[in-house]
Amino acid sequence: MKNLLQHLREGDPRTLGKTDEVVRIMRNNQKAFDEVFEGLFDEEYLVRLRAVNAIEKVARSQREWLLPHKKKLLKSFSFFTKQPDLMKMQVPPLYGYLALEKKEVGKVTDQLNRWLMTEQSTFIKVGSLQALADISQQHPWLHDEVVSIIQDEMVKGSAAIQARGRKLLKVLHKK
Repeated sequence: MKNLLQHLREGDPRTLGKTDEVVRIMRNNQKAFDEVFEGLFDEEYLVRLRAVNAIEKVARSQREWLLPHKKKLLKSFSFFTKQPDLMKMQVPPLYGYLALEKKEVGKVTDQLNRWLMTEQSTFIKVGSLQALADISQQHPWLHDEVVSIIQDEMVKGSAAIQARGRKLLKVLHKK
């Protein structure tokens, strides 16, 4: 079988190509996940785009598989910031899935807040809010600050940001 990054290269460049097939292979195979993770940094944009889509889908339920890649993710903020929105919008949730140590939380939340302030894409903003909420559930001392950030974004944000904000606040107020 050819490698999974080669699978991500195939298909119409206007679609996700064989990404769903790659996700099926990755679901129960961390080695496959690790292989596709390296695709986030491939020289071909199409591979990066499809890799981040696959990684995010699998990491939702296999968050611990990100652990071996945490250091690289934490060092890659500037790389991801320079990516086109279509790729970048799938990145913030990855940071919310990470098991962060207290010393790492500030760096991640600072970047997510930077994306909230500088990005125009509603998708990137929604993903950043979701990641902040996820992180605050792991680190309750962040709860009040994240609630405040979500409320501020809801006031100035689009209908999608307001809708996600309501959902996030509902979950955060249950804690």
